[in-house]
Amino acid sequence: MSCAKVDRSLKPMIGSTLENSGWSLDVKAYNALVDGFCKGGMVVLSEMVGKCILPNVVTYSSIIHAYCKEEKMEKAENMLEIMMQQHICPDVFTYSLLIEGLCLKGEIGRAKQLLDSMVERGLKPNIVNYNTLLNGYCKKGSVDEAWRRCAGENSWLIPLSFMLCMIN
Repeated sequence: MSCAKVDRSLKPMIGSTLENSGWSLDVKAYNALVDGFCKGGMVVLSEMVGKCILPNVVTYSSIIHAYCKEEKMEKAENMLEIMMQQHICPDVFTYSLLIEGLCLKGEIGRAKQLLDSMVERGLKPNIVNYNTLLNGYCKKGSVDEAWRRCAGENSWLIPLSFMLCMIN
C-alpha cells in the first residue's frame, strides 16, 4: 500500500480506535505511528501537537526518512529546517538519512555540504556518514575524489583497507 493510501485512512484510526481501546498515546507511540505511516506522518505530527505531545528527534527523523525513501529531498530538507526551528537538534542518524537520500539521487555535492554543515553544528560524522558519501562518489564515477577524501591532505582518516574494499 502506498503512503498516500495510508494517509487517507490514518486520521480516523488515531483519533478513535487507539484511544478508545485504552491506549495512552505518548511521544513514543506517536513516533511508532509516524514511522509506520511514512507520508502520513505529517497527519500524525499535527495530531501530536494538537494533544500537546511534542515531537522529538525520532519523530522528525522518521518523517525525513519517509521523504528520502520517496526521493522527495526538498521536503526532507525542509523538515530538517522545521526541526531546527523548533529547537530540536538533528543527530548523526538524521544526517545519515539525508546524506543517503542525496547520494541516491546523485546529488553528491549537496550531500558533502550537508556533512560539512553537520560538522559545523558540532556533530562528529561516523563511519556510516563517510561510507555513504564515499559510496556516492564511487557510484557517480568520482573514484579519484573518493580516494582524495580518504588519503589526501584533508582526508577523513578512514582506514586504507576499508577504502580499498569500497573501490573494489
